[in-house]
Amino acid sequence: MTCKNCSLKIESWMKYCPHCGYSFSSKTNKSHWTLEEVYNSWKKIHFRRISEQTRKNLEYGWTKLEPLTHCRFTDLDVDDYQQILDYNATSYSKQQQIRKVISAVCGYGLRYRLIPFNFATFLILDAPVGAPRNIFQDREILLLANYASYETLQYSRDARIIMCLIYTGMRPNEFFNLKKKSVNIEGKYIIGGGKTAAGTNRLIPIPSAVFSFIEKWYTSAQSEDDFLLQTSTGGQINLCNWRKRNFYPLLSKLKINPPYKYGESPYKPTYVPYSCRHTFASLSARAKMDRDILSKIIGHTDHAFTQKVYIHQQISEYREEMQKLENLIDSFSL
Repeated sequence: MTCKNCSLKIESWMKYCPHCGYSFSSKTNKSHWTLEEVYNSWKKIHFRRISEQTRKNLEYGWTKLEPLTHCRFTDLDVDDYQQILDYNATSYSKQQQIRKVISAVCGYGLRYRLIPFNFATFLILDAPVGAPRNIFQDREILLLANYASYETLQYSRDARIIMCLIYTGMRPNEFFNLKKKSVNIEGKYIIGGGKTAAGTNRLIPIPSAVFSFIEKWYTSAQSEDDFLLQTSTGGQINLCNWRKRNFYPLLSKLKINPPYKYGESPYKPTYVPYSCRHTFASLSARAKMDRDILSKIIGHTDHAFTQKVYIHQQISEYREEMQKLENLIDSFSL
């Protein structure tokens, strides 16, 4: 038998490690828990109420803490955590994900008075911030809209997905996670989203320009619990696969996202699926949409709709603002 804390070989009958004092009845002695045990105990509670994508982000951040997983939690301090961040200083967003996990487990430790304060507060994130995502240009939006109008073309469904993302401002994963029951065809709105508390179950009017696309997907879905958009086997579309197999090939075909750029290595695409959301925000600002309504549609303020009566009172006001966006895009010309 090996001690989880110091790796010393010990006898199986021992209750405590003679070298470090680690208690093997750790379920009742949290002061001897390893970082991994604290994380797993926190995860059992926290993972019940977060989205799948948030869960994946946290699990990714946790993998970067692997060098510390078997250390006794109470022995770790800010320098140990900072060392992990410094080792992962290639990306600011990566450091942010790691710090979120550290903050979570330290918060859990504070709850049981295992540590004096949350060490995440004192961590320094100094990795380079990534470049802002590009937004689709007016002419490119028209090219995509034109391509989406032809059902028989190879990537027509993907063009329609992109147009829906541009017109609704939904995150790609939010859109792929929509189920038939999330769409109200009669009222022409969607109740969806889920990355943040503000984004969960928010009201999103369906613009006329993309209503026929969503209506067809809605009709094709059999059960209320079926995904609005499905793979050939009826499952959920995987964003990573869709990006590589559909999104990039479509844009390359339309000469919107060139497959290569001279002098650039490795190749960095001009657009990514998330560019659609940034395009929506940019166009909405140009169309002078009401800021408060825009923030609620895009999910940047805490706005929950729990009663259908309240939804019906607001939908006309939301649709009026969304019409400004449609009018703007209608004014584009090739």
